[in-house]
Parts: sequence; structure tokens; C-alpha cells
Amino acid sequence: MSVAQKSNKKSKSSEAAAELLLPVTMDISEAVGLKKALMLAVDSDRDLNLDASDVERMSAACAQVLIAADRDVEERGHRVRMTGASTVMQSAMTELGLGQLMEKWSPDK
Repeated sequence: MSVAQKSNKKSKSSEAAAELLLPVTMDISEAVGLKKALMLAVDSDRDLNLDASDVERMSAACAQVLIAADRDVEERGHRVRMTGASTVMQSAMTELGLGQLMEKWSPDK
């Protein structure tokens, strides 16, 4: 599993956000590891920043894990932001009908 925690930066709410670098290959074989990493980040009870710049393969299984994490983060009163979404990530999410989610995760929102 190549999901990596990145150093914390300040979020708009001035508290440190949890940060994760998403893996290059986000397919079914990575879904369990991605879920574990996201659960740890969600349990930190802060905003979640995802770096999707390295994603070269994306599956529906990992999209489901991201959706669940988004829901959990929101239930705690925080938000998910995604930076550097690769073309592959953007295309896959659009093909899965999740383009609005990508917009919601925009760091500019």
C-alpha cells in the first residue's frame, strides 16, 4: 500500500488537516489499505487533504472508499479537499458519475 501521510499544513479553519498521498494504483487490490489509511485520517477528527497527483489507475472500489471517507469526515463537521488530481483520477471519477464530488473536493471551495 503506497498511501502515505504527508506533513500537516494549516487548513482554512486554522487547525492542522490530516494529509494523505493517494497511491499510483487505486484498484481493488489497494482498496483495503486505502480504507485503513483513510479511517486513521478520519479518526483524527480534522479536515482531510488528499494529494491525487500520482494516481495512474482508478477503480470503482477505491472511489467507494473515498466516498465513505467523505461522508465520515462531513459527519464530524470537517471537509475533504483534493489537490493535484491526475488526469486519470479526474477521468475515472467523471466516468463513474462522480464529477460533482471532484468539484466538491476542490481546494478552492
